[in-house]
Amino acid sequence: MASSNFQGKRGQPAYPLNKDPSFSKCFSALHNIDSIRIPPEWVMQYGSDVPFQCVLFMPNRFCWTVRMLNIASRCHFNIGWKEFVIDNHIHNNDTLVFTHKGEGEFHVQRYDSVATCPPQVDYDAGLYWEQQIEMEPDLDTSDDYVPSETGTETEGDSDDVLIEYPSLNITLTEKRFDRTLELPLRFYKTYLRMSSLQAPVYFNVDGNTWLMSLENDAGKIRVKCGWKRFAEKNNLRPGMRLNFQLVDVDEVQFFVIIYR
Repeated sequence: MASSNFQGKRGQPAYPLNKDPSFSKCFSALHNIDSIRIPPEWVMQYGSDVPFQCVLFMPNRFCWTVRMLNIASRCHFNIGWKEFVIDNHIHNNDTLVFTHKGEGEFHVQRYDSVATCPPQVDYDAGLYWEQQIEMEPDLDTSDDYVPSETGTETEGDSDDVLIEYPSLNITLTEKRFDRTLELPLRFYKTYLRMSSLQAPVYFNVDGNTWLMSLENDAGKIRVKCGWKRFAEKNNLRPGMRLNFQLVDVDEVQFFVIIYR
């Protein structure tokens, strides 16, 4: 029998310790298609410095950008998670181990529910890339895009790709600050479905997320619930300017930048 290269003394580790904090989740095809909750114990001990925008790396070094949603002390991988699940063919009862390497970079190890070991495709970039080429749809080159009258902000999700988010600026007045916030109807009609007014809306500031609900009041889109708490917690005052970046049109979410 070959001897180990690590000859530790009694009471001392015989091999280098991995100090990167990890957690595991059993994937449920019923509950985890759109998001997956990060264990609250892990968040409490290790999650204070994790940014809202994270990157998931598989062993083959392909990566996916996901955003962490933090509502009422519950953290989830949300926006971008569904694409990660579909692209990697995550199956029901697969075990996923997430290791945080720092600054929102997670390395993901998947254990197949049947074989109880990682699939070969998770390590072989050639196999994965062939699947991606075969399945990837053609790019949409339509010229029907309607630019925002309020301008766009640009954010890099990778080294080569820039994503443009529709954005608008709102300066708080006494009326807007006191009770509610009104969003431009034209902006809403241009980028969102009016039916989304029935669904929750999220405002994200520096990784913290507030749940809002909107209403169509005589042709004006107003925040119906959640604005007062949002304004108090972020110390908003009349005269401040808010920049809203629409980063998700399906599960409506705005990144909010506050200019004080």
